[in-house]
Amino acid sequence: MAILNWTGNPLVDTGLAVMIARAGKEKIEDFTADDFNNVVSDGIWLAKANRQLKAFAMVVGINSPLTNPSLNSSLRKKNGGKLDPRDDEGLKQYCKLLIELKESALKDLKEESALKGKSGKFLCESCGERPATEVLSKYKKRIGRDWFPLAGSIGSDAQTLPAASRTARICSQCLLSIQFLPLGSIIVGGKIACFQYTYMELTQLFVKKIYKETINNLQLLKSGDKLPAIGQGKGTKIALIELIDTMYELQSNKRIYELPQFTSLNIWLFSNSGQEPDSDLIEIPNDALTFLWNAAMLRREEIEKLVMKESKKIDFQLLECIKRKSEYAGFYPQKETKPASKELFELYHTKVLGNSSSKLKIAEWLAYQIKTKLSTGNKNDNKLLSKLIKEAAYKDKELLAKIKGIFAELAEEGLFSLEDYSLLFPRETETKQIRIKNDGFKWIWFYLNHENINDKKPEGGDNLFTHPLIKAFAKDTFDYYQKEKGMKYIEKKILDAFKKGEITTSDLQRWFINLAKIKEGYTNEKWDDLCRDDNGNNMTNEVRFQFRLEMANLYRLAGGGK
Repeated sequence: MAILNWTGNPLVDTGLAVMIARAGKEKIEDFTADDFNNVVSDGIWLAKANRQLKAFAMVVGINSPLTNPSLNSSLRKKNGGKLDPRDDEGLKQYCKLLIELKESALKDLKEESALKGKSGKFLCESCGERPATEVLSKYKKRIGRDWFPLAGSIGSDAQTLPAASRTARICSQCLLSIQFLPLGSIIVGGKIACFQYTYMELTQLFVKKIYKETINNLQLLKSGDKLPAIGQGKGTKIALIELIDTMYELQSNKRIYELPQFTSLNIWLFSNSGQEPDSDLIEIPNDALTFLWNAAMLRREEIEKLVMKESKKIDFQLLECIKRKSEYAGFYPQKETKPASKELFELYHTKVLGNSSSKLKIAEWLAYQIKTKLSTGNKNDNKLLSKLIKEAAYKDKELLAKIKGIFAELAEEGLFSLEDYSLLFPRETETKQIRIKNDGFKWIWFYLNHENINDKKPEGGDNLFTHPLIKAFAKDTFDYYQKEKGMKYIEKKILDAFKKGEITTSDLQRWFINLAKIKEGYTNEKWDDLCRDDNGNNMTNEVRFQFRLEMANLYRLAGGGK
């Protein structure tokens, strides 16, 4: 039977994971009372380790017996903050308290009633399993931020626990666990981070990796020097690499073949020092975690190289992009840097951003068509292709207009439909007028910068992600002019005029009015809904282009074209 359980408190559980790793055990179920006793021991090794860790002051502040100058006079500024072992009263007091907390925790573990809460005693506000300790109160000490991060102090500084009116109630086990937390700490964006998976074995293995690296770094440290926490000053990139490396090791060692179903990750960030303690949370849902898991298995070296080249600005780093579910610039070509592999790019888009593989495959197929048409064309076509491949070409409105011209050509050839277009460029739902999401142009640009791109068009489906009146308007207009003027008129006066850029809003209005005379449904209200913005202004650029695509398709189906 396990003597301990995970508490659900990410700070305490990180400390527990360090204790388990220190004991050389793999799982919390294997951790015994003897392990607990031996890991804490006389507290000296832990005190000396914490004294050298910068993370320790970040976890408990400067009022711990180990760091408080009032208990260690040589730590004061006049002595340059250098400790003289002869007056190291703080270490002695710290170790004494660790031993008493250990003995109290072991006593609680032996008493079955302690797990249920003793009559007349308050339960721990961290784990809810054991009675609150009285060890510190014997020495007239209260549990504040110096013993439990983000615990407020009497009368002020109320934070995660209700200590503004009274001292926090924490058990001996949880207080001890916090003292081990710095050894399993990693820094994300300047804050201490605790990684809490819903599958706790992954938490244990991640913390174990950080603990081992920290211990190895301590052994290489010169006497008197302070060890920065892993990831300190590196934004989010080191934390992400550690996460990917842990996943890769699990897969390589065949310990965990696949990410357990529904597993997600919460990264709890906190700052406990200074006048403004703070906390934050990065939630990585199952789909995003699956991306990292698969990336670790399939493209580990590639993704780690990308992360190491990241900007120092956190907003542009991959972990932050995962948190925001936003595009990651590192996957796209930049100056002399090639784009990421298609496999990694598509994995991120499907798992993190939620884009369908059909969208991406249509973008890739369009890139193939564009590259084929322009590379086999004249000098002007070749120059256009060179421009389209250059950095940030997808932002150039003139180039985008030329790309849309190629879309229209493909529609005339029967290769591209309005349904295909609206799948890749769906309508923005926040605006009244038809405005599309332009992400597809960026994806096409990504694929244009690859050599081996797919020449097979995926199934586009029958769903229409634009205004439903577009198809009806085009069909009715086509039928009207086919009957009244013939196919030649449609080719010369409509399709060729579109190609030359001669079709205006006035033409669209004229066709709409003609239909209003002979068909129901072509009303002022319908025109407003299709072509006007919230201010009543005509906005028809996108309507005209989509109308053109559908007209080209109808013309081909009716037997027109070459």
